[in-house]
Amino acid sequence: MMLSSASGGIRWRISSAVSANRPLLAAGLLFVASAVTLTAFASEGVVPYDRIEEDWEVVIGEPDPDTHAPQLINVISPTLTLSQDYAVMELNHGTQPEYFEGGLQLQMWCDDEYHSNYTPRPSLLLSIPGETIRYTMAMSIEQGQLKVRVRNGTSTSWGSFGGDSLVVSCPARQPHLKNYSTSLSVAKSRVAFAKHRVEKFALKRVRYYHNDNLVKTDETVRQVYPPTE
Repeated sequence: MMLSSASGGIRWRISSAVSANRPLLAAGLLFVASAVTLTAFASEGVVPYDRIEEDWEVVIGEPDPDTHAPQLINVISPTLTLSQDYAVMELNHGTQPEYFEGGLQLQMWCDDEYHSNYTPRPSLLLSIPGETIRYTMAMSIEQGQLKVRVRNGTSTSWGSFGGDSLVVSCPARQPHLKNYSTSLSVAKSRVAFAKHRVEKFALKRVRYYHNDNLVKTDETVRQVYPPTE
């Protein structure tokens, strides 16, 4: 009887300890599962990133408000092509559904067809010689949607811009962004008009995330204009 009672007490204490620590055990299992997933992808040479942030910088030379110059274009895609889904940001102009001068416009293209846009107002023209524009293009997979946001924007002409409200989206084809490449962003982004009025247009750094955890940061500066070659 004493043995049975002691054994029962031990079982009760073990059961109570497991119950009390169940949230910690669940968190630990989630961490292990995430680590196993990352390790599995890493062994194949890829990681299932679900958010990527590109930091961009534009240095303006001598703008010309009369001709709406200069004008620039940013492109970001989850793949190496523009045959499916991608986002476009136009600076100092917009083109959807029709052309307008000044400001910026963030567009989503699905199946290489125009889908939607977000256009902050007012659309002020670039007008300050020598000003520097900085902003982040953030692409993520959220609840089955491919979303692109502009964040942390600063400009003398426009002030602060961007945030979670400046977002466009379309249904995601993949649950990850492992096929993203900086090469497409750099190759397709460009000074669309009046290059002589731009001193520099560059991708300064890229951050890669998985489950809101920063996986790596790429500090390589990739210059769009002037070309480095």
